[in-house]
Amino acid sequence: MRDRWEDELAAAVEAEYRRRRSDLLAVLQWWLRDVWLRSLQSSGVEAGTLLSFPQITGTQQLAGRLSPTVALENLRVVEQLQRWLNTNVQEALALEVSLLKLQL
Repeated sequence: MRDRWEDELAAAVEAEYRRRRSDLLAVLQWWLRDVWLRSLQSSGVEAGTLLSFPQITGTQQLAGRLSPTVALENLRVVEQLQRWLNTNVQEALALEVSLLKLQL
């Protein structure tokens, strides 16, 4: 019975870890979306009302350094990372490769 409880606890801990990782990546994705929208705004497109995190001050600075194309590619990198993490991939390697691809 104890082995079964330990297995259930380990599974619960793993599930909670995956949920939190997914939530963190979702927040990163939404913020990178804001960066992309701000980079469009600097190109003349009005996007201020669509922001998810308008209170974050670094968003405008980063958007000013990135072109809309690069900002959109950052979004694609995070989306690919999320897909990879839902497969049988080495988590540390997927995170490292993806985070190194981000142009911040």
